[in-house]
Amino acid sequence: MQLSSFLASVPFVLGVSFVLAVAQDQPEPKLPVPRQIVEAACGECQLGMEGKGCDLAVRIAGSTFFVDGSGIDDHGDAHAADGLCNKIRKALVSGRLQNGRFIAEEFRLLASPDSPATLLSNEEIFLKVWSTVHERFYRADFGGVDWERAKAEYLPQANAAGNPDELAAVINQMLGLLKTSHTGFYTRDDVEFYFLADIFSAGPLGLELLPHFPEGRVSFAGIGIFSKSIDGKWFISGVVDGGPAGLAGLRRGQQLIAVDRQPFHPIRSFAGKVGREVSIEIQSTGEPSSRSSISVTPIEIEPQAFMRRAMEQSMRVIDVNGKRIGYVRIWSYAGQNFQDLLIDAVTSGSLASADALIIDLRDGWGGADPEYLQLFNRQIPRMTSIDRNGERTGFDAHWRKPVALLVNEGTRSGKELIAYGFRKSGIGPVIGTRTAGAVVAGSVVMIDPECLLYLAVQGVEVDGEVLEGRGVEPDHVVPYELPYAAEVDPQLNRATEVLGRGNER
Repeated sequence: MQLSSFLASVPFVLGVSFVLAVAQDQPEPKLPVPRQIVEAACGECQLGMEGKGCDLAVRIAGSTFFVDGSGIDDHGDAHAADGLCNKIRKALVSGRLQNGRFIAEEFRLLASPDSPATLLSNEEIFLKVWSTVHERFYRADFGGVDWERAKAEYLPQANAAGNPDELAAVINQMLGLLKTSHTGFYTRDDVEFYFLADIFSAGPLGLELLPHFPEGRVSFAGIGIFSKSIDGKWFISGVVDGGPAGLAGLRRGQQLIAVDRQPFHPIRSFAGKVGREVSIEIQSTGEPSSRSSISVTPIEIEPQAFMRRAMEQSMRVIDVNGKRIGYVRIWSYAGQNFQDLLIDAVTSGSLASADALIIDLRDGWGGADPEYLQLFNRQIPRMTSIDRNGERTGFDAHWRKPVALLVNEGTRSGKELIAYGFRKSGIGPVIGTRTAGAVVAGSVVMIDPECLLYLAVQGVEVDGEVLEGRGVEPDHVVPYELPYAAEVDPQLNRATEVLGRGNER
């Protein structure tokens, strides 16, 4: 294996020490440093590095590096009481390691953490949420809701809330008046809190969000499931490929009764239990006699990275009537990296040789761009290069064979744009149930370190049509009820049946 290929496959935290061990007579490859929070200070004054003056340096994964691309004088008086010559500070950075130095593409010094962040009172949280909606909600008329009256009605309830759960319930009841997707209030007891924080931390909001997570990495303890509460009962709505739950045999539709003999909760059931086996009591049918216990070991989940690995783990080829049908499930589409992974898989990777393709957009998170549909544009000419010896080399970056799309009521946001485009352009059959009808543009506002607001800030039209509240109707409607669902997946079976008989619609 080439050295550069090997390094690209090594996780970053392992790569640092490896780089230091590369023989001096070999050119040192560039090692990407993804966006993260690191220690920053004067290398000579605080980090024990040898040098002739005061130079900006960082400590990454236990190793220290001088910095290029940002200087110590770019961050205030280095010799002030909290300056970099007198104190090790935290910085949000990204860039690369090369020739024993950190080449900064982004370097933002964070506020000094000498005093802990002050948490807001119930009233302060409520009023900050209300005011943000008042200033930024995408409809100035609030969809006919009297927003001033809503404040007067719900503020006393917010003040009377005895704990964060009760406060969140009051605020979400008020937000529910708007009847709009991409609008909700979430705390650290909500899985959505971590997914939204991770998705939006890739942008400017990262400077505000990431300092409140250890090492600047958004994560939570979990087993790799999506869950949904129906009539006070929790059910597994999705089992993420390659996660602990899937490996343990948990499946969609099972009721989650308890974890370690305590009632199930999506976050609290696994908090503090990473690496430690837990016992999950489940019920597989409507009969209590179907209850059983399964042992699962929670892991630390970094949402976007976990979703990408799950997408890779989902890829397989299904043999149907002599046809090889590729399958991939895109649990999250919130980022170009997911589309890049799909392109690689279907043009030169594990799915390239398949005769047909199923793309599963059910559940998870949206974020897709309509431009992603170019992958299926059969009108773009193929190109073949010919060298002086007549050797021909072709590469096609488009999927031109049959393809089907799986959707359901959990297919939302940008994924619905893909479903809409599939139907309108006749790319292939859309199979499942009507999508969520959650097509507006949302943004995240951090209310305090323990809670955030997800808010619809722009309306969206698709070719002049409004999909919000309406969704996309599939070509083949195939119900797949959640509570106590059987192991058989009727929507996937219909997709393989349609593609297997060569009928794309």
